[in-house]
This record gives sequence, C-alpha cells and structure tokens, in this order.
Amino acid sequence: MKTVDPEDPFTLVGVGLAEDPDDEALTDMAWAVFEEYVRLGFTGEQIVHLFHNPFFQLAHQILRVKGEPFVRELADAADRLRAEAQAHLRAVG
Repeated sequence: MKTVDPEDPFTLVGVGLAEDPDDEALTDMAWAVFEEYVRLGFTGEQIVHLFHNPFFQLAHQILRVKGEPFVRELADAADRLRAEAQAHLRAVG
C-alpha cells in the first residue's frame, strides 16, 4: 500500500460542515452526484440504488432529507438527458 504523502493532490480528504447544508445546496450536490455517475455510464435506476446504500453517505443523506420522489425525479431527468445526447450524436455522426 502507498504511504500517505501530505503533498499528494489526489489524497482523499474528508471535511465536516459547521451546519447542515440548506435545500439549494443539497439539490446542487444531488445533481453533482448524478452527473458523476452518469458520466461513468450508470443509468438513473443504478444511481437511485446508490442513494439507498448507506455506504454512499452523501447520496444517502440526500435521499433521507429530500425523499425518494426527489431522487427519482433526478434519475428520470438524467435518463432523458442521456437519451437526448445519444440521439443528437446519432443525428450528427
């Protein structure tokens, strides 16, 4: 295993927040999580499963605070955006 180097810019660093994020911040974070996994090729449904897994702490917190309908809405939007992008690529290429 690689030893920890304090100068390594890729070292994971967790930080705590002084207060809980507000609704707008949670929405932004949820979109960021979805975007990350969509770019990795996950479907909306696969991402929803991540939100249900407590191992993925941020995603799971968003699910607990914002609720299942919110997460499902993001999943549907992510799948729609992917379909539109794929259709555009087929049309131009």
